[in-house]
Amino acid sequence: MAKFLGAMGVLPEHAFGTCLAIFLIIVASMVAISGLIALIGWSGSAFAGKPSKSQSERKDATENNGM
Repeated sequence: MAKFLGAMGVLPEHAFGTCLAIFLIIVASMVAISGLIALIGWSGSAFAGKPSKSQSERKDATENNGM
């Protein structure tokens, strides 16, 4: 493992911190991308004039069939 880290230019004592930082950057980027997609979806529905209904305003399929 030390040779691999040395080839990458990382000191063995900094391996955990480097891996943790890379993991947190990946997680933060996924959260940001998900938020951006949600914002685009929300703004698209707001501009189209079709506001999404909340969960309490939706009717269950059994209520629609009268069962």
